[in-house]
Formats: sequence, C-alpha cells, structure tokens
Amino acid sequence: MKRSQIAVIAVLALAIAGTAAWFFSQPNRAASDPAPAAPQGSAPPLAGAPRAAGVTTLAVDASSSQARYRVREQLASVSFPIDAVGTTRDISGVVAFAEDGRVLADRSSITVNVTRLQSDQARRDNFIRTNTLETQRYPEVHFIPTEVRGLPMPLPAEGEVPITIAGELTIKNVTRPVQWTGTATFTPEGMTVSANTVITFEEFQIAKPRVALVLSVADEIRLEVDAHFRKQS
Repeated sequence: MKRSQIAVIAVLALAIAGTAAWFFSQPNRAASDPAPAAPQGSAPPLAGAPRAAGVTTLAVDASSSQARYRVREQLASVSFPIDAVGTTRDISGVVAFAEDGRVLADRSSITVNVTRLQSDQARRDNFIRTNTLETQRYPEVHFIPTEVRGLPMPLPAEGEVPITIAGELTIKNVTRPVQWTGTATFTPEGMTVSANTVITFEEFQIAKPRVALVLSVADEIRLEVDAHFRKQS
C-alpha cells in the first residue's frame, strides 16, 4: 500500500474515534435529548381512551310480575261468551337501553315459562299444555324487544307515560313481529310496564283448545303483561 493511502486511512480512523469519544462523553444523552417533533397537522396525543356510551339495564322482578292470555269462548252451559284467562308469574329477562334510548336487542330478552299457565279450569290447562302449546317440547315463549317508543331516557324517578313496544315474539319456534301498547310507571328503583297485544291462533300455528262443554273459541288471543323492572348496577 502506498504511503499516501495509509495516511488517508489513519486520518479517517482518528476522526471517527474522536467523534465517538465526544458522543459518549455527553451526560444523560438519551434522557436530555428532546423528543422528535410531531409532523405538522397531526392531532395531539389523546389523554385516554374514549368512554363507552352508558347503558341502562333493567331486569324483570318475577316476584311482582305476571303474564296472562285472554281468549273469548262460548260454553255450552252459559248463554253468553266469557273470557278464559290463564296466568303465570314465571317471567324472567332483561332489557338494555343505550344512552339515546335505543333498545340494545342483542342484550335484551324476555322469557315466559308457559308450563305454569293456570286458569280456573284444570281440564282447559291440561289441554293447552298438551295440545295447544305442547309445553313438553316448547316450555317457553320468548320476546325480543327492538324498540320502545315514548320512553324518556334517562328514566325519571316518578310519573307515568304511554309507551309502544315493538319486537319479535316466538311461540313454538314460530316468530312474528308484534306491537304492545300500554304504560310505563316509574319509581326510583326502575319501572312497571303494563301492556297488551293481540295475536291469532293461525299466525302462530297454534291449535285452538277443544274441550268438553266448549262450543267455540275466538280466533284472537289477547296477551297481557304487568312486569316490574329493576335497574341493574
């Protein structure tokens, strides 16, 4: 190697060594250096993740709730039509609302155990359980609310308002849209909903009751509910 090349290499080596020595001699280099500036026009960093919208969840209190069916029938022993009424207190479920009052249908469901429906006639009850509702195969009726119109949100601690409840009702694996009308009465702990709707035997593919001494049964079934809901923490 020529002397001139050796000299150039030596000068470069000394320069690199001097630069490294200066860099490592600076105190707390990493901590004292300012952070790189954010590009112009970029948003400032968030102080924290955005909060999820508040959800109000109401659960059915079965101890103070009941569901009923009401069907007009004509008995051979009575000269005028009467209502056959069956009742159960075996109700469960929850309804969840977003902050703006929308029903969160994927978190909401009401279930009625129809194996415990009871009227004033044991013979009628046995026929309904065995033939009409086939409760051994379909022991429950389900309702999924999708909208509650007229309900103020947040819920007040007192007062009463008319409401309309829309949703999907399932009886014996047959699902149909239904609409309930009624009232909501408020308390500090929640609310009580009293509402009703009318369906037919045909639309839910339900066989009409056929028992001795019953001359006829109307096509319409009136469903009624008095459900007490408590706010969940």
